[in-house]
Amino acid sequence: MSSYYYSSTFRPATRASGSPYYYGGGGGAPARPATSSVPPWPTVPIARDPIVSNPNDPTLGTLQPPYNQTPTASINLGGFQQTRPAVNFSNIDYSNDPILARTRALAEESIAQANADARAGRTRLAIGFGDPELADKLNLGGAVRKQAQENTFGTLQELNRQLDRRNVFDINAALSNQGNLFYSSERARRLSLSGETYLRDRSTAWNAVQDKLATIAQQVQAAKMAAQAQIIQAEQGAYERALQQALYAAGAG
Repeated sequence: MSSYYYSSTFRPATRASGSPYYYGGGGGAPARPATSSVPPWPTVPIARDPIVSNPNDPTLGTLQPPYNQTPTASINLGGFQQTRPAVNFSNIDYSNDPILARTRALAEESIAQANADARAGRTRLAIGFGDPELADKLNLGGAVRKQAQENTFGTLQELNRQLDRRNVFDINAALSNQGNLFYSSERARRLSLSGETYLRDRSTAWNAVQDKLATIAQQVQAAKMAAQAQIIQAEQGAYERALQQALYAAGAG
């Protein structure tokens, strides 16, 4: 029979006076305390997005948009609760953005310059064409109308001189020296052809004026569209900056 055996006598563990540890009857390492005096760690709630969620797990949120909810965020650490203000995305004010204001000022200046250049171009065109009625149609004022009417070397004035020279020297004088044909049908035919040439030249000149006016209008429109594009881009940048400031003020940035 082996000399090692187990004792059938049970000796309960004892605790020394004032000590939280229990000691077994047979000696050895002290046992763990019966209760722990360490306080539990505070619980931090996990923020969940009510829109972006997993439909297979209801605990992660719902798929319904929180139209009737006020978005708030709170943190509870050791009994201290901090509530962040909600961000109203429908009322982001960026009207006082300095970059946007500067862009708008430059755009307005660009449009004003384009309109001024267009008016100057129309003025030169009306005076150069020598047509006071054209100045009236373009609303250029009485001064421009007078200059167009008094322009001796205008397009219309030059066409009138060409008509007169052609009728006098090329038709009347030539036929008068050829067998007294001044009152003949040949002279009438040539005068008629000269008149047609005058009308054709005037129509060509008027079409050129219309083309230049269309070009001026296109330049003004292009300047307005470019300015509008700059303003839209500046407004987008101003909105993004205002949004970042709102998120930072709410503690979400």
